[in-house]
Amino acid sequence: MKKHVLFTIFLLAGSSGLLNGCAQQGDETPPAEGGAQSRLTFSTSARDGALMVLIPEGNFFMGDPAGEEVYYDENPCRTIHLDAFWIDCYEVTNRHYKRFVDETGHRAPFVDTDWARPYNWINNTYPPGTADFPVVLVSWEDAAAYAGWAGKRLPTEAEWEKASRGGLEKKRYPWGDA
Repeated sequence: MKKHVLFTIFLLAGSSGLLNGCAQQGDETPPAEGGAQSRLTFSTSARDGALMVLIPEGNFFMGDPAGEEVYYDENPCRTIHLDAFWIDCYEVTNRHYKRFVDETGHRAPFVDTDWARPYNWINNTYPPGTADFPVVLVSWEDAAAYAGWAGKRLPTEAEWEKASRGGLEKKRYPWGDA
């Protein structure tokens, strides 16, 4: 049996707390005009209705600028150039993933182990009260299948890091150094 990892699907997606400029969760409209946020371009995905933001082309510093106590793949901090790309503002929710499961017959999230019991879908339905929670208990293959169905793809590591930094340069965390 394939190992399934507990993770949240981010399809060309950044979380609302990390990607500066996105509207509040549940608000499917872009932020109001004015300030730095108005320089961002928003669109709604036709297939899954997700609010997306265009991350502009350009260079960014990838990796940990502190250079200490980091994982081997976070150093050296280096300049990376990326073309512009679209990324979802929010995680894929159970509600969105259910539409995918219903339309394609793809397997519903389920891992047969005690710790996963509260998150498992029963009869192709997510746990009660979790419609707008991020979908979990999906493998990389599940995430890629959803992305294909939605007319998207999963982000590269560099795209994910650029989007999650929200325009901050050489900061250890998306919110700064502390």
